[in-house]
Formats: sequence, C-alpha cells, structure tokens
Amino acid sequence: MVRDRGQGVVLDWVEVGGGENVAVRTGDMEVLLRGNVKRGQVWVMGNRSPNDSQEPKTYPAPRQPSLVTPEGTYLTKPLPQYTSFSPSQIINIRSDPSHPVYGDNTHDDGPSISAILAKASTPGCNTVVLFPRGIYLTRSTILIPPNTRLVGEVLSTISGTGPLFSNSSSPQPVVHIAAPPNSDVTGPVELSDILISVQEISPGATLLQISLPDVSLWSVVLRVGGSIDTIITDSCSNPNPSTCLAAHTLLDITSTTSNIYLENIWGWAADHALDVIPNVPAQNIAVGRGLTISHTSGPVTMIGTSFEHCVLYQYGFFDTRDILVIGQQTESPYWQGQGTSLRAPGPWEGEVAFHHCEKQGMGGDDRCFRAWGAYLDNVTDTTIHGSAMWVFFNGMDDNLWDDPQCEGTGGVCQTNMVFVRGTMEGVRWFSMGSKSVENMVYRVGEQVGLVRQGDVSGGWGGVLAAYFLDGVGGDGGGGDDSGGGRVIVGGLTLGVAGVFGLWALM
Repeated sequence: MVRDRGQGVVLDWVEVGGGENVAVRTGDMEVLLRGNVKRGQVWVMGNRSPNDSQEPKTYPAPRQPSLVTPEGTYLTKPLPQYTSFSPSQIINIRSDPSHPVYGDNTHDDGPSISAILAKASTPGCNTVVLFPRGIYLTRSTILIPPNTRLVGEVLSTISGTGPLFSNSSSPQPVVHIAAPPNSDVTGPVELSDILISVQEISPGATLLQISLPDVSLWSVVLRVGGSIDTIITDSCSNPNPSTCLAAHTLLDITSTTSNIYLENIWGWAADHALDVIPNVPAQNIAVGRGLTISHTSGPVTMIGTSFEHCVLYQYGFFDTRDILVIGQQTESPYWQGQGTSLRAPGPWEGEVAFHHCEKQGMGGDDRCFRAWGAYLDNVTDTTIHGSAMWVFFNGMDDNLWDDPQCEGTGGVCQTNMVFVRGTMEGVRWFSMGSKSVENMVYRVGEQVGLVRQGDVSGGWGGVLAAYFLDGVGGDGGGGDDSGGGRVIVGGLTLGVAGVFGLWALM
C-alpha cells in the first residue's frame, strides 16, 4: 500500500495471490496495479518533473542470462557455513610450525600466509583456512590462489606496509586473488569476515585485486585509516591532503575475471576514528579510487555494497558489461567542496579529469571538483536497483563538523554526482537517490545532458524511479528525455533502497 499516487515505487517481477489479486493500492483503496509484474518487466510509479504524477506504467526489463539462475531469479549466494567440513579440513593459519604466523601487527606474516594458502589449495585439497582474530601485517602481496576458502573471525585484519606499496605509479595489491605463475590449479575462491587495510600511508597500495573467475566475497571490509592499529589515523590532519595519499585503490576487478559475487562489502576511507582514540586529529585522507571494474565481460553481482570518501570516484565502471548492483551507497570526501585546499582530481592523477567544470561555467566553484559517486564509461547490459549517493560538508578539514547540510551554499554541497559517457546500451538504473547536489547525472554526448536534483525531489534530496539509457525502457510512457536517458521521477525499488538512509554520515 502506498500513501497516494505521489509516492514512487518500482516492482521488478512480482507475483501476487489472493482473491483480489491486488499488487498496489493507495490509502484511499484505489487500485493502482492488479495482477503480476511478469518476468522481464518492471512496473514504475513516480512523479513527473517537477510535481505532477506520472501514471503507473510497465516497461520491458529483460535480465541478462549470465546474471540469473535457471529459474530466472537474480543469482544470490548464502554466506557459507562449511558445516559439512570435518575438523581435519579446517586449517588454522597460525598452526603450521614450518610457516609461523603471528597476527600481532608487528611480524611480517605475508610470506608465511602465502605459503600456507598455496599448500592448502593444491589439487585434491578440500579445506577451509581460518584466520583467528588478529592483525596480520605483510610487506609483500599475499596471493590467494584458486581453490581457496578463507574465513576470518570478527573481521580479522590483513594490513599492508613497506616500500612495495609506496609507488603510486606502479600500484601493487596487498591481497591478490590470482593464479600463481605456471600453475594449473583451478577452483572457486571464497572469502568471508576479513578486513584489509594498510598500516601506513601507502600511495601504491591496492587493497584487494581480483584477477580470477569464480570469486565470492561476503562481509569483507576495505578500510584506510580510522583505527588504532594504523598510523594513518595520526598522520593525515594536514588540511592539504596531498601529504596523505593513503592508498591507490580499494578494490580492483580486472579484465581476467568472470562470475564475481560480492555481498555486504564496505570500502571506507576514514573520515573519523572508529576506535576509542584520545585527541584524534582531522582525517584528511586521500584514497584515489573506490571500486574499479574495467574491461570485463562479467557477470559481476553486487548486493549491499558501499564505497565512501575516495577522491576520484566511489564506483568506476570502464568498458564493461553484465553487472548487477542491488543496494549501493556512496559518500564524497568531507574535505572536498567549497573552501577546500585541494580540488579533485588532486592530489591524484589518473583516468578521471574534471574538464567539464569549465564547460559548465563552474570553473570557479570548488563544489564541481568533488568525487563522482559513480563513473560509467562504456557500459552495457547493466542493471542497478537502489542507490544512495550522499554528500556532506564543504571543505571540512578541521574536525569541527560544521554545516553538514551545506546551508552556507544554499544546501548544495556538490555540483554533479554521476558521470555517464559512451555506449550505455541496455543500462537500467532504478531508484537512484542523491542528497545535496545540483545535478544527479551529468552525461557527455553530442549535447551535455543533466538530471537536476531540484527537478526530481524526493527522499533525502532527489530520487529517480527509473533512468533508462540508450533506448531501453520502451516508449517511456510519460518519461522525458534528459541527458540521453529516459527519466522517470521519484521512486523506491521495493525492498531494496529504503535501508540506505541508515548509512548516513559513516
């Protein structure tokens, strides 16, 4: 039941029963949808810009075969419990006397961990490697080979440090899921309840890189700063974050992957301390990138993921296809925005520039030079359900936490949130939410296309019920073209997007 026609709802393949066979009705008992929303369809109700109600309409939304089960439902995987494994099949990472591992945040555990994982993954082995609670320091890349199951205990931490991770021009993974050289080992990789971090400022560190097919992650945290075990927490108070290029990338999914499954994943460049630490200074941390997916043919499934406070973008999709995102959340760095000492892309250089700000007439406005919540460049056959892309503060580099809603700049903290360029064939985005931005979407084409938050007000700022790109979505049924995409205003993907307001200010 919805309050009235002014609310937004998106239903994707919903079957109803009962005598009346009613799927959606208003508080006044008006029936808005009777019967099922069939497989390969979505039913969308939202507000047309700016205020009048759009009539509910059904649109075609075929699901990519690579992203669904044989029954046609989106693929999900339960967190493995390994109850069928005997005690002899559980390997404690600290129990091999020939490869001592300490987990004390002091000894270099990396070589021993890689050796144990290599041994545990050999053909014929069917084991689970347990990382007891601890902080496992490494000065080298830890290689996780095929046929590996790795489980932590209350987010056991792997922390990179040392010169290997110091060169921003040649980033190296702290943890690399990849096949060893000249190896014929095959098999899936599963990780759960693991935290990956860096102990010190490491401009050449990619926290986790995936270069294998058939990889599944549950409850994995990628964190830089904010905790008592890293000196970054006390090293990044300078208002100019060029002194704190703390990590290059949080998660990199490379072109050699397929069948990637991510659930309950949090990537976080710290804006505050999580541990009880006296006199914590400002956390002006400059991590380059959040999630990067490049030159992949998929499928990649992401359920309940968040990447926050990275300098260039939180989610970057480059020349890729067959991605399913259900429930994502982003935040821009707090030290960016009006009055910042350093505009994006600074202090980083890379694949994302901000030349568009001059074209928009915003070259003199720091708010245009803020991190993208999502950066899409040549993406096909991708579906996103439920996005919460937030921004707070203007140039908050002093630890005073003043004006989180940017009232001093008219309630606008950031000019643009989502960047779209190139081919977008088969891209469907439902329930896109933003806060405190001027434009939710900036699309590059023959003409620049904008979706303005003020025209799609709802939720915590703006909500697009559906954003169809490059010809998908049928005739649109009352939507209006904006930025090369078909926009239907207002909306909530049922059962998906409503939880993301709880992630504010994290």
